[in-house]
Amino acid sequence: QLKAQGRGVIFISHNLQDIFAVSDRIVVLRRGVQAGERKISETNHDEVVRLMVGG
Repeated sequence: QLKAQGRGVIFISHNLQDIFAVSDRIVVLRRGVQAGERKISETNHDEVVRLMVGG
C-alpha cells in the first residue's frame, strides 16, 4: 500500500533474508559511510555481504 502511494520506508537490519523479502533496493552503510547501493533485483546475498564487510 505504501509503495502504491509512492512512499518509502527505512528498514534497518542485519538480517539479509528479511531485507531481500521486503525491499526494492538496499543501501549498505559501513562505519557510517555509504558502502554501496543496489536494486534488490540486481544483487545477491554474497555481494551485499562483501559491501558490509569491505571485501
